[in-house]
Amino acid sequence: MDLNKYTEYRSQMQTGDMIEWRKKSLVGWLIRLFSGGDTNHNSLVVDIGGYDDLVNRKFVLESTMSGVVLNSLSNKIEHHKGEAYWTPLKSEFDDKRINIGNWAFLQVGVKYDFEGLFQQIFGRVSAEASKYFCSEYLYFAYKNSDIPIKELDDGKAPRPSDMHLLGIHEPRVKL
Repeated sequence: MDLNKYTEYRSQMQTGDMIEWRKKSLVGWLIRLFSGGDTNHNSLVVDIGGYDDLVNRKFVLESTMSGVVLNSLSNKIEHHKGEAYWTPLKSEFDDKRINIGNWAFLQVGVKYDFEGLFQQIFGRVSAEASKYFCSEYLYFAYKNSDIPIKELDDGKAPRPSDMHLLGIHEPRVKL
């Protein structure tokens, strides 16, 4: 993917914002098919600009098949085969951003929730905090930071395309 749009918006991205991904792959298509949405993966933006060489860099924390990992956002966008969207957290939650980052970093290394991912074929699954699929990870990052999110189906974990239903994000921007 081209980095021009990312470069245009990078300085506005903050910890707690979300990147929504639409990957052109069979797995991505299947996730979109069963979720009824247009995206199949979510990542959490983190800004660790306290280091001189990282002041202009953005990263994402995300739950992948390797577990919760930290990745360079520009690298992910550059090599992504599909579409990506920056979805800012509403400014009314700016005071929660440090809490989101603190909680999210403490989860690095937590295993991927394969069982929960496959159970979503049959409907939303109960949110479990011992392992995560991508949207479950973001859901807990927000919930554990005392952001008043709209619960879906009695506290069940949102699918990647459901994240906008939580009512805590601004409209997304295609990168």
